[in-house]
Amino acid sequence: MRVASGSGLLVQNQYLSVTQTLNFAGAATVSVGTGGSIYARQIVRGASDLATSVGSLVQFNSYAGGPSTSANFNGSVGIGAGA
Repeated sequence: MRVASGSGLLVQNQYLSVTQTLNFAGAATVSVGTGGSIYARQIVRGASDLATSVGSLVQFNSYAGGPSTSANFNGSVGIGAGA
């Protein structure tokens, strides 16, 4: 799943499952609210913004950042989750 440059994906308190790659490397924004969760086999972030709230969950097997390799998660993180 690719989030286009300049676009946003608001998961809020819902569940988003991406069986392959969640790619938002082109200056897009993905946010997860309290009670929401994202599962993706791979997350490709680039210089884009991933905003997480307390009480959210982000699960992935592989993470690729952009020029900055840091990421802040305000909720829970599951690495190596699923197949």
